[in-house]
Amino acid sequence: MTLFKTAMKNYRKDPVMNIIGFVQLVAVFLVTTVMVSTISIRYRTYDALEDILSSKGFYVRFGEFDGAKMPESGLYENVFYSVDKLNAYFNADPLVAVQGAWVANYLEKPDAKTSSAPLILFYDDELIERCKPVLKSGRWLSKNADKLEIVVSENDILDWKIGETYSLELFHISTYRVIEAEIVGIVENSADIFGYNRFESRGISGDTFRFLYDTHNSHNEGHLDRPTIISSSEALGRLFPEVEAHITSAFFIYDDDTPDEFIKEKAMLAGQFNGQIVDNLDDLNENSKIYLRGELLTMMPVIVILLSLLIISAISVSAIAARRRLKDYAKYYVLGLQWKQCAAVSLFQALTTAAAALLVSAAALFVIGFTPLSDVITVIVDMRLISALLGILLLYLVFSMIMPLMMLKSATPKQLLTTE
Repeated sequence: MTLFKTAMKNYRKDPVMNIIGFVQLVAVFLVTTVMVSTISIRYRTYDALEDILSSKGFYVRFGEFDGAKMPESGLYENVFYSVDKLNAYFNADPLVAVQGAWVANYLEKPDAKTSSAPLILFYDDELIERCKPVLKSGRWLSKNADKLEIVVSENDILDWKIGETYSLELFHISTYRVIEAEIVGIVENSADIFGYNRFESRGISGDTFRFLYDTHNSHNEGHLDRPTIISSSEALGRLFPEVEAHITSAFFIYDDDTPDEFIKEKAMLAGQFNGQIVDNLDDLNENSKIYLRGELLTMMPVIVILLSLLIISAISVSAIAARRRLKDYAKYYVLGLQWKQCAAVSLFQALTTAAAALLVSAAALFVIGFTPLSDVITVIVDMRLISALLGILLLYLVFSMIMPLMMLKSATPKQLLTTE
């Protein structure tokens, strides 16, 4: 407690240097948070599917209009509406699928001559757990709800509101159903939506995980301005068993000891079941890693240079401040403190500065969230960010303790007291 009180007194003795050090440390924490969050944004959609992409199997995008169906079937004939029935031909464990339905809610744009029907995606429970898009308001889908919940995209056509009931008009050939659904969440504009992909979005050098998503943009004049509705396939089947949703895409995953030839045979079979695009998960994962490494290498020089300059600057200020306090440390030594205890005083002071800098940084980022800067600055709190901040904090504290100790051991208390 005495060491802590002594550290607090040092703040009043040299306020200018302490304020400079504090401001620099706030800058380090803010820049680190933004930079690491930028990296995490690029990894976020990959992280959600990493273990699936690392598995043995393949991904299939089925026909846009009628999804998976029996071989040699005509348009809308012999369509699969049950994941279990489709999996009987592929023996995957598990089969993770997105289902869709034809929507009759045709919406006129207020300022255009064209109209657009919403795109609806039904996620299975596995995808609901993994692929939550960034929400502007509300919450994500819950399990076992007593009504059909939907999460909708921000758009320029409809003024969605949380808690409203939306009537979905679904049709299939000669059948027509109107079902009531409650809006529980609204997706942020420019958020990545899984399953909302286009055939023309394929990469030239091979598909990556980015092919599995599309970035929704409500202001886009093209395909992606369609309102998007996301719901639960399990809830649809439980609450409205008479409504049929076709299978639009799926991951077919197999045990690690499954022979490669068997998986290759099943992947080739997917083409006969109206599979338009079939990607081996090994290739998809490897291409994804190459893509992410390229993104990281592009950003890393800027991150390293900027953070190095800030950290060196902050440590230099700490060193200057410590040197200016050497005479005080010599007085503490004469009064009975050991050199190690004097270094501990510096450590307590640095720890207090760092804690205050973290709080101010967090407050600044919170305020930014309510300003136009929130459109360009996104903070992702994950293990990458926590590890980076802890690493910088540890580095700062170690140098704050070691520097005065090295300076103190280079001279006697008498020399320090007589030095101007």
